Amino acid sequence: EVLKYCKHYLGRKSSQKKTSSFPKAKFVRKDNTVRIIQKETKQAYLMLGFVTGVHYLHQDRFPCRLVTDILSLGVSSRLFHRLVYELGLAYSAGAYSWSFTDTGLFYTYGGFSPDKIVQAIEVIVEELQKLKEEIISEAELDIVKEKDTASILFNLESPEALADYLSTSQLLEKRVLTPEQLATEVKKVTPRKVQEISKKYFNRRNLAVTIIGPIDKKESSKIGEALKSLN
Repeated sequence: EVLKYCKHYLGRKSSQKKTSSFPKAKFVRKDNTVRIIQKETKQAYLMLGFVTGVHYLHQDRFPCRLVTDILSLGVSSRLFHRLVYELGLAYSAGAYSWSFTDTGLFYTYGGFSPDKIVQAIEVIVEELQKLKEEIISEAELDIVKEKDTASILFNLESPEALADYLSTSQLLEKRVLTPEQLATEVKKVTPRKVQEISKKYFNRRNLAVTIIGPIDKKESSKIGEALKSLN
């Protein structure tokens, strides 16, 4: 029915002219993984991430999604709780997994006091390493899955959000997964899979760190030392 209305109101004869295509995205590894952009701001803005290559149809898409949820879905999530509530290093911090048609990335982010940026990176690295070294409990993972499923339903409540999801899925994935299908994929993720995904993607080989703020370039060596724990 949705397809019928789309064709009626939005359909048009396809052009004979072929659209230009782009080569598949490729991550070029660099010797220097840390970039500091000097700017006179009150906070230092950090993005610490990894090029995962996990695209829309990749088998690791939903495990990566759960790893992101463990770190930053809700105030009790690991990364948010430690950086914001436990240590008071940021007003807001979290993680995000972003998929595209041919690649994907995972990143952590936050705004911190410039003199606390090294400590913030140490905490982030520690939490990432914990996911690699320790298997998450079934109980914690079940709670994260429930939150994820609830967020799927909540985010699709409005007609605008539903239309955006349907059109984006069809355009980029050539398929539309129902909320029930999404929840099923989420439920399939096991504690061991979470550890496997963390080991696979959270390493220095595909790491990139960007910091914007009044950071002394001498801090680069301290930041580099903090990142060495990420093996």
